[in-house]
Amino acid sequence: MPIAIDKDRSKRNSKSLQSGQGIVPLEILMMGWMCFLTVAFVTLVVFAVDLAAGSKALYLYEVDGEPKDPVLEYLVKEGKPRFEQNHPIFLWRQETTSYRPPPRVIEFYAPWCPHCQHFVSKYVKMAKEIHAVHPNIEFHAISCVAHHDICKDQGIRSFPTVKVLKEDSYDFNEIKLGEVDAEHILRELGLSNDSVGKTKKNDSKHNNLHEKARDVPFRLRDGRDVRSDQGIQSIPSVKALKEDSYDVKKIKLGEVDVEHFSRELRFSNDSVEKTKKNESKHDNVHEIARVIPFRLHDVHDAWSDAALSFEFALKTGIHMSNGPLSPEEEKAFRDWLELLSKTLPIQMKRTHDIIHLLLKNFSIAVESQSNMDNLISQNIPLEPKRQWHTCTYGDNQMGYTCGLWQLFHIMSIGVVEYNQHNAAIPTRHASETLRNYVEHFFQCEVCRLNFLDMYDNCSFDGCHRLSAQPASTEHEWRELPLWLWETHNDVNVRLMGERMEQNSQVEPNSWESQQARWPSLVACPNCWREDRSWEEDRIFEHLHRLYWHGNPLHIRVEETPHDFDTRYEKIPLSRKIGAIVFGVLLTLALLAKSDKSKIHAGRHKKIEI
Repeated sequence: MPIAIDKDRSKRNSKSLQSGQGIVPLEILMMGWMCFLTVAFVTLVVFAVDLAAGSKALYLYEVDGEPKDPVLEYLVKEGKPRFEQNHPIFLWRQETTSYRPPPRVIEFYAPWCPHCQHFVSKYVKMAKEIHAVHPNIEFHAISCVAHHDICKDQGIRSFPTVKVLKEDSYDFNEIKLGEVDAEHILRELGLSNDSVGKTKKNDSKHNNLHEKARDVPFRLRDGRDVRSDQGIQSIPSVKALKEDSYDVKKIKLGEVDVEHFSRELRFSNDSVEKTKKNESKHDNVHEIARVIPFRLHDVHDAWSDAALSFEFALKTGIHMSNGPLSPEEEKAFRDWLELLSKTLPIQMKRTHDIIHLLLKNFSIAVESQSNMDNLISQNIPLEPKRQWHTCTYGDNQMGYTCGLWQLFHIMSIGVVEYNQHNAAIPTRHASETLRNYVEHFFQCEVCRLNFLDMYDNCSFDGCHRLSAQPASTEHEWRELPLWLWETHNDVNVRLMGERMEQNSQVEPNSWESQQARWPSLVACPNCWREDRSWEEDRIFEHLHRLYWHGNPLHIRVEETPHDFDTRYEKIPLSRKIGAIVFGVLLTLALLAKSDKSKIHAGRHKKIEI
C-alpha cells in the first residue's frame, strides 16, 4: 500500500524546530496566552475569596461590604497608624482635635460567640428605635477578634458587652445584657425617653380602642343599626354575595379562606390549590431547616480542630486585659495546661510542644500577651494555614467554639486512657479544672454562666458521678466523658431553642430536641433505644472512636476554610499564586515535550490506503 506523507505539515514542523533553535509552535503560544489569562483570573478569585472569608470571620455588622444600619462597624483601615487604629476617636479623647463626640452606645463582641450572633438583630432593632427619636446618638460595634488590643484596653472580659457614653464624655457606664433596651439606654444617657414611652402607650391605646370597637354600634346615615338590619349577632361576621346578586351567604369564621370563598362564589380554585401545595412544600423545607444536622467527621478532624481552637484561645482568650494574669487566673491556666499535657494524644504533637513550652516558661507567658506570642513565634515552627472542619455548616464564625468542645471531649477520653497506665487522675479534679478554665477564659458571657450554673448545681448528677478520689475502675473513669457528653447535648438543645426564639419560630418539639442531640442514628445506630434513651457502653465506644482512635464509617466531607489573623498560620497570597503559576508552567513544559515527541516519532504523517 502506498504511503503519502503530508509534506506541508512536515515542512512547517521542521521550520519550528530548525537546527535546534526551539522555536515554539503557534498552538503552544496560544495555549500559553490562555494559561496566562487563567492565572490572572484565578489570582483575582483567590484574592476575593480570601478577603470575603476574612471579613466574614472577623465581623458581624458589616459582611461583604453590607452594613447593618444604623450600627457602625469599626473596621481595620489600611495605612492608618497602629496607635490611631487602636484608639478610635469615639472611645479616646484626641488631644489634636476639637471633636466633641455625641451620645453613643458601643457593643464589644466576638463573632464566634453564639449569643453575640443572636444579639445582632436585637441591637440593630434597638438602634433603629432610638435613632427614630434621637438621630444624633451613635451606635458602634467593635469585634474583639479584629481589634483585640482595643478590647484589652477597655477591660472587656465577656461578650457581648455594651457600654454607653454621654455627649462630650469619655466616662462610660456598662449595661447588663438583661437591661439592654431603648428606655434603659436613654435613661443612662440622661436623655428623654418620652417618645419611646409614648410609642408604647399609643400601641396600648390602639389595642384598647380595638377592643372597645366591638361594642360600638355600626349605623348608616339614616340612623339604622347595620348589625340589627343585617341580622348580625356577633362580630366579626363575614358574608359572600355572588355577582349581580343580593342573596347573602354567611361564612363561618373557621371556613374563611381563599379556597372556600372561591367555591362559594363559583370561581376556579386551581391556582389556589397550586399556591397551597407550594406553601406546604415551602413549610416542609422550613421545618426541616429548623434542625441543623451534625457533620460527620473523623478523629483527625477532631484533633486538628481542637488544636486550632487551643491556639486561637491562647491568642485571644487568656490575656483579656493589659498586664499579668491574676493569681486565680494563673492557677486555672497552669492546671489546664498540666491536665492537657497528660490527656491529649501524642499525635497532637504541635499542641504538646506549645504546652511544654508554656509550662517551662510559665512565669514569662503569664506576664503579658506579647510575651506569650513571642514565646510561641520564636520557638514553634511556622505552620501552613489550617482550617476548622467540624460543625461549622459553612459558617466560619462557629469554628472556635466547636473546636473547643472537641478539645474538652478529647481531654475527657484522655483521662480514661491516662488512668489505665498511670496514677489515676480523679474525675472531679479534671472536671473542676475544666470548670475553672471556662470561668476565667471563655468570654461568651451567657455560655459561661450557663455552664457554671449547670456544673455548680450538679446537673446530670455530676456531684455523685464524678469522684474526688482516684478511682480504680474504668467504669468510674468513663463517667467523666459521659457526663460531659450529656452536658454538651443539653447545651445544643438550649441553643436550638434560643435560635428558634430569635427567628420568631415556635418552640422545638420533642422530635426536634432529640435530633439536636448527637450522635445521630446514622452515625451510631446502636447508641439509642426505641424509647430515646441511650446505651451507655455504645455511647462511650462512639466517643472513644471519634476522639481517640479509629474512624467512623462515613464519607468525609470537606468544609469551608476558616481564616483568622495569626502570624504563624496564614499562608501569604504570593505563595498561593506562585503554586498556581508553577502548575501552569509545568503543564506548558509537558505539552511542548509532547509536541516534539510527536514530530520525532512521525505521528504527523498521513497514511493513505
